[in-house]
Amino acid sequence: MAVVYQCRSCHDVLATFYKHDSRIMQSLSALTPDEAAEMVERRGDDLVVWVLCEHCQAAYEAHPELYELESPLQ
Repeated sequence: MAVVYQCRSCHDVLATFYKHDSRIMQSLSALTPDEAAEMVERRGDDLVVWVLCEHCQAAYEAHPELYELESPLQ
């Protein structure tokens, strides 16, 4: 099983962890059910964790109106 961290806006893969890491699993289990439903997707045996990369975060901070668009950085 891999845990893949992927940007929810630009879809870049930020990190992939192939080895079972208890710290990662512990941090994912700390999410509320609503947070997990929004951020974590199961793809086969893998987990994709949807986050925001630094580039997209900077773009959103510089241009808050991007939050109003469905796919602003695509």
